[in-house]
Amino acid sequence: EPEPKREPEPQMPVEHKPPQKFSRSFPAELEENYDDAKFIGEGGFAYVFKAKSKKDNRFVAIKIPKEMNEKIGKTFLKEIRIWGDLYHKNIAKFYDANIYPRAYLEIEYVGGGSLEGIKKPVDIEKAAELIYNLLQGLTEAHSKNIYHLDLKPENVLLTLNEEPKITDWGLSKIAKDSKYTAVTGYTLMYAAPELISPKDFGKADCRTDIFQIGIIFYELVTGKNPFDGDTQQQILRNILMEKPKKPSEINAYAKVIDNIIMKCLEKKKEDRYQNVFDMQKDLIEYKDLIEYLKIEYKKSLSENKLTGDPKRSCFYCGELLTVYAAKNDIENTLKYAIDLKNYARGEFKKDIDDIIEKLKY
Repeated sequence: EPEPKREPEPQMPVEHKPPQKFSRSFPAELEENYDDAKFIGEGGFAYVFKAKSKKDNRFVAIKIPKEMNEKIGKTFLKEIRIWGDLYHKNIAKFYDANIYPRAYLEIEYVGGGSLEGIKKPVDIEKAAELIYNLLQGLTEAHSKNIYHLDLKPENVLLTLNEEPKITDWGLSKIAKDSKYTAVTGYTLMYAAPELISPKDFGKADCRTDIFQIGIIFYELVTGKNPFDGDTQQQILRNILMEKPKKPSEINAYAKVIDNIIMKCLEKKKEDRYQNVFDMQKDLIEYKDLIEYLKIEYKKSLSENKLTGDPKRSCFYCGELLTVYAAKNDIENTLKYAIDLKNYARGEFKKDIDDIIEKLKY
């Protein structure tokens, strides 16, 4: 005998709790840890405050989610995990984080604003230096299979000496996350084709960051976004289908870096630079970054005599050493390694001595 049909049990409705929203004021729960808190800005997901850490007696940036639910909580925890593993002078430092008594990130306070706030277009030399340093920061992230995926002028902070630092790693992905297909929450004006349509252009990876760096570079030297349009639909079409003007069609001085920028902005990932190092090599060759660094290094040496502060000289000496090493120019690499020894102390001096001996050999 067939079993009698049973009526399906009624399904209980799933309860979707609305996210808990927070105000723009600094949380009272954190006041025992920080003094002089001041609201300084906001992004898509968080408010940012400048405050003085009572523990370390230094100014820091406190990033606090605008609202909290399960999805935002997971994104917040992912950002802690990723950012806490990155250490580079061109990446804003991660100091501390907690979810109690309120979810927050404590990061390096960078006092020079962001790339969004600087007047554009900028000199080609200055733009190339900024991009070169951003690529240095990305080298650190990519070496750990971490991709930012939301690079835009607001996410590049500047020190008072205009050294760029990448911030806001909330949308980042780790390559080993095989379930990853697309990122939600990206900024349309800086989105690579694969962020918009992974079905047609594949998954995002390190070359997605290179595409976004290309947009930033384009804006720096032209003052315009290469894919701008009157509507969202037009912007989407421009990103997915239209080839932008060469930068030199807007700013004739940009001709020397036309090829670099346009290669970054290729629709297909296979046609872009395949890694950060290849882009750095072309940047050095086309822009003559070395001459610029030499001039800045010479100027900083003169400033040292007046201020007694060797930081800028040390920085430019190190950059010259790195650039010559990338070009496989051993003689000049050795020259700046010997110079760099003047700034080294303790165990670092031993490291420099070791490098010098190997270069001589």
